[in-house]
Amino acid sequence: MSKYSPVLISVFLILLLLSCTIYTPSAFNKKTFSPFEKPIDNFLLLYAEMPEDLYQLTEDSYDQLLRGRFNDFPNQNTRQKLHEAISNELTSAQVYPYELVFQTHKDYTFEEFKSGLDTVETPYVLLVTFKKEEFVGENLSRYFQIYLLDKHTGQPLWLSYGYRLSNFFYMPSLAKGIANELKNETIVMN
Repeated sequence: MSKYSPVLISVFLILLLLSCTIYTPSAFNKKTFSPFEKPIDNFLLLYAEMPEDLYQLTEDSYDQLLRGRFNDFPNQNTRQKLHEAISNELTSAQVYPYELVFQTHKDYTFEEFKSGLDTVETPYVLLVTFKKEEFVGENLSRYFQIYLLDKHTGQPLWLSYGYRLSNFFYMPSLAKGIANELKNETIVMN
């Protein structure tokens, strides 16, 4: 072995580690529909794979977009990891998991869904939706849209899109990106 082998191995390992670096993604687009008088301190967290846009949470939009998706079995682990990661990032807010009121892999009518929302003592729902995957160069990237909804009216109060993630450890990065946006907009306390 030559004397350069350890150096080459070290350089290779450093490059390998740098290629796996976790960065904090941010939103490409954001919109606040209603100014917040004070930062919110709690919300119910929901996650769904939903490529379509949600303009208002109504019975029709629930049936078309969320029913069977916000509590589907294949994404149970994703929802649990997202709840844990967002709770760790937003220590000043109480983040209620969907399991507090909804069972996994159970069909809920809109009335049952609304009744479930009403059992949680918060006026807000943070809905994280997976929008799409696409290749950017050789990397597979994931895109998300986040809605902060008024649970009583179904109206979005805040909306963001982006958070392009291309690494395997995307849940902590996604949570950090969402938390940073909510803090920067002073929707949630730092």
